[in-house]
Amino acid sequence: MVERKWDFDSWAKNYDQSVLKTDWIHENYSYAINFVCNEIKQIAQKSLKSLYVLDIGAGTGNLIAKIVSLPNLVLKAIEPSKQMRIKFLEKCKNIEIVPGLLPKIPVKDNTFDILVATYVIHHIPSNEIGVMVQEFRRVLKRSGTVIIVDAMFESQNALALLKKELENNGDKEMIEEIEDEYFPLVDNLKTEFVKSGFYITIHRLGTFTWYLQANINK
Repeated sequence: MVERKWDFDSWAKNYDQSVLKTDWIHENYSYAINFVCNEIKQIAQKSLKSLYVLDIGAGTGNLIAKIVSLPNLVLKAIEPSKQMRIKFLEKCKNIEIVPGLLPKIPVKDNTFDILVATYVIHHIPSNEIGVMVQEFRRVLKRSGTVIIVDAMFESQNALALLKKELENNGDKEMIEEIEDEYFPLVDNLKTEFVKSGFYITIHRLGTFTWYLQANINK
């Protein structure tokens, strides 16, 4: 969610159309968003109280729009781009959305039950992931859950092998895209979450798309 290199305001107008294209970063985009919505729905169905949900890097509101009608959810969103926030409010008129920039989260301690970040983490430099996870822990309630979906690579070795294959195939475009972003390594995310007192479950949703759920150890 770092606006160091990317012009998200300019992207806002065509964001919804662009993420539905079959590029490798957003492969199975609709499936991944629906997967997250179903997970949130299952968590909500098991709860006897209202759950406070924070969508971090909410973009144009594609996720919130799908869960806004679910019972027992109190929703809030964070998005650094002004134009993205405008698009968000066109879909989710009554949901609070505020500016904010990871790795810091502009909310009070122990205020949310669920944190969601879809296609956000690949904008966060690897040296800030630890700070981000600590922030997740800070703002979550005692039994809180983090849900992440993004394009990731399994390990440094897996990434190196892929880049070698791309070089051999002459795929300079994908190599440039990989080097332009900060795609997380699953191994590194596991390490940081465990260090901060979470236990995690991971599902692979596509060739490069991963779902990670982290729960605070009780």
